[in-house]
Amino acid sequence: MKRFKFNNKIDNDDDAMQPAVPLKDLLAPAQIQTLRNGTPDQKRFVLASIPAEKVDDTIIAMPPQLRNQLQGIASPWFRRKMILANNPQQVVFYDLAEAKLYRAIYSNRQLSEELADFWFNHFNVYIDKARTGF
Repeated sequence: MKRFKFNNKIDNDDDAMQPAVPLKDLLAPAQIQTLRNGTPDQKRFVLASIPAEKVDDTIIAMPPQLRNQLQGIASPWFRRKMILANNPQQVVFYDLAEAKLYRAIYSNRQLSEELADFWFNHFNVYIDKARTGF
């Protein structure tokens, strides 16, 4: 299934890649309005009501600003799909940070986790840091 339609116009790079199915064809106007201006509970309800087979197309059809706005209130499964649509390379960083947090919370050796975090930060290990030669 094609998720994007390609437009080879050279004069307008913003229109080069558009969703194959527009958002207005996937959601009712009231649902789109709720996602933009509703309360967090209303937005969660609309996101939960989207059929599983339409989730990917809906996320792709959403403007990036709307995806970013909804990321904080979406379920973990939906949030992961939004991260993949917005910035796929951040999925690995997100997974690692989440695993580190869960390991520190649920570990029987929390002091050990605290020391590992200290030394991790002490040596300035950072995922976006440029590679250094030895």
